[in-house]
Amino acid sequence: MSDLLSFLGMLIMGAMLAGLILTCVFLWRRIRGQEAARGPSLKVLEAGLTGRFVIVAVLTLLTLVPLNFLDNLVKERSWRQSSVVQELANDWGQPQTAAGPFLAVPFTISYLKTEKTPVIIERQIERPTEGPSLADSPPSRPDSSEGREATEAAGPRRQTARETAAAQETTEETAQEFRYVTREVSETLVAALTPKTLNIDGRLDPETRRRGIFSALVYSAKLQFSGTFEIPDLKSLDARLTKVHWNEVKLIVALSNTKALRRAGRLVFAGREHLFAPGSRDLRLASSGFSADLDLSDVEGPLDFSFEIEAAGSKSLLLAPLADENALTLASSWPHPSFTGDGLPIRREVSELGFSAVWEVPALVRNYRSLELASTLAASAGGREAVSPYEEYLVGVTLLTPVDHYSLSKRAVKYAILFVALTFLSMLALEMKLIRRGGRRLHPVQHGVSALALAMFYLVLLSLSEHLGFSAAYLTASILIVSLIGAYTLAATRALCHAIATAVSLTLLYLALYLMLIQEDYALLSGTILMVAALIALMASTSKLPATKPPKGSSGPPPPEGKAPQGPLTDGPSSGGKPAEAAASEAPWPAGQHGADASQNCPAATTRTEKPTPTSPPEAIRLDILPD
Repeated sequence: MSDLLSFLGMLIMGAMLAGLILTCVFLWRRIRGQEAARGPSLKVLEAGLTGRFVIVAVLTLLTLVPLNFLDNLVKERSWRQSSVVQELANDWGQPQTAAGPFLAVPFTISYLKTEKTPVIIERQIERPTEGPSLADSPPSRPDSSEGREATEAAGPRRQTARETAAAQETTEETAQEFRYVTREVSETLVAALTPKTLNIDGRLDPETRRRGIFSALVYSAKLQFSGTFEIPDLKSLDARLTKVHWNEVKLIVALSNTKALRRAGRLVFAGREHLFAPGSRDLRLASSGFSADLDLSDVEGPLDFSFEIEAAGSKSLLLAPLADENALTLASSWPHPSFTGDGLPIRREVSELGFSAVWEVPALVRNYRSLELASTLAASAGGREAVSPYEEYLVGVTLLTPVDHYSLSKRAVKYAILFVALTFLSMLALEMKLIRRGGRRLHPVQHGVSALALAMFYLVLLSLSEHLGFSAAYLTASILIVSLIGAYTLAATRALCHAIATAVSLTLLYLALYLMLIQEDYALLSGTILMVAALIALMASTSKLPATKPPKGSSGPPPPEGKAPQGPLTDGPSSGGKPAEAAASEAPWPAGQHGADASQNCPAATTRTEKPTPTSPPEAIRLDILPD
C-alpha cells in the first residue's frame, strides 16, 4: 500500500511539474506575441527583465541568512529530542541483549607438580682465637710468693681466653639451598555447556512515552525459552579430571540491562522447578544477568528446560543463538522493523498490522564449541565490552521510528532555497505579464518582504509540528503563508488576477514539496526531478530573450538572399557619414524585396516602389542588421 501511495505521489508531482513548465512557456509566448502585435519597446522590456532577474538572484541569496538560522534551530530541537529520548530510555530500559541459558559445571583436576623449593641450612663454624693462649703464659708455683704473684697477675688473662674459646664454639652460620620437590596439586575449573536445542518465542509490545512535547518509543518484551541439554564427558576438556561437582551446577542467563527486568518465571529443569537468584555467579561467563542453582548428581539422559521472562527495553532487542540447533521467533504490532545483527531471518512478514520473523541458526556460524572452559571463553572475547562471551553472534530487530517531524523539517529546510527561487521566478513571470497590460510592478522592498514570508513558513512549520504533527502543521503553515503573500501581492499591485495567480503557484509548489518530503525511499529522486524540471522551465522561459544590439557603427551579417532586411539601416559608405535614420530614409530598397514584414520589423525603413537610379546601384548599398 505504501509503495502504491508513493507511486501515485510521484505521478501527481510529475503532472504538477509538467503543468508548471507548460505554464511558464505559455506565459512567455503570450508576452512575446503581445509584443509583436502591439509593437512595444524591446529596450524597456529587456532592461526590466534583466533588473528583475538580478533582484531575484540577490534576494534568493539573502534568504540563505534566515534559512541558516532556521537550520540551526531545527538541529537544536532535534538534539533536544534525542537527549530526552535517551533519558526516557534510561528510565524505562536500554536496548536489551539476551544470551542463554547455559550451564556452569565445576570440576576438579589433580596432577603432580614439581617445584623448585628453597631450603635453609644452619652450620656451626669454629674459628682460631686471636688473643694469647694458656700455653703462652709462664709456669708458676702456687706455693712461692713469686708464683702467687704470677698467678694473680695471669689470672685475668686465663679467664678472658676461656670466654673467648666458649664464644667461638657457639658461632653458627645460616646458608640457603634450592631443592626440587614433587607434590600432588588439585585445582577446580569451570566448564561452560550450551544447550543442544534452543527455542525462543518473543513478543514485543511497543509503547510511546512522553515527556513534555517530546516522545520516545519503548517496548515490553515477553520471551519464552525452551530446549534441551545433553550431559557431556568432561574428560574431553581435561584428562586429569578427578571429580565433577554435579551438585553445584548453575544455570545462567545473561541480560544486558537487568534493571529493566519485569518478571522471571519459575525454571523447570529436568522436571523440577527452581527459582532464579540475582547475579550471574560467574563473571567470566556473564557480567550481568541472573542464575539458578541445580543439583544434577542423580539426573541422567537429556535435560529439558523451560522458563519465561519479561523485560522492558528501547530501540532494539538482540538474542544469542548459542545452541547447536536454534529456532528464534520475534513478533510485534510495530509496522516498522529493521532486522539487524549478524544474520537475517529466513522468514518474515511485515504489514501495517505488525511483523513476525523466524531465524534458524546452525552451530557452525559461531567460533566456540558447545563444551568449553570458562577461562578459554573469557580469553576469546578479546577484552571487548559485552555482557557475555557468547555475544559473538547475535540476531534481532530494531524498532524504527518513521521519519519524524524533525527529520521532515530538516529535509524541508534543505530544499528551501530551491522553492524560494521557484517562487520568485513564478512571481517574476506573472509580474512581467502584468507590466505588459499596464499594471504596477513590485518594488524591491516588497520582494524582500515576500522573501521573509517564505522564510517564515519553515519557522511556523517547525513550531506547529511539535504540537500538531507534521501533516497538520504543514497544511496550516502553507495556508497561512499563501494567504499572506497573496493578500500582500493584491495590496501592492491592486490586481486580483495577479494575486490569485501568485497564490495558485505557491499552492502548487508547496503541494509538490509535501509530496516529496513524505516519501521515505524516493525523496532524493523527487527532489532531483523537481530541480531538473525547474531548470527546464527556466531555460524555456529565457531562450527567446531579445538579443543584445551590436555597438553603433559595426556592420552586421548580410541579409538572406531573397528576403527583406530585418532591421534599420545604419550608416555605410553610401550614406556619406550621415546618421542611421537619414541613411535609412535616403537609401532605396531593391526591387521586389520590400513587404509588410520589413515595414513592421523595421520602423525606420520606408517602403519604396521606385527603381534604383544608376548613380546608386544596389550593390553599393550596405545593410547593417540589428537582430530582433
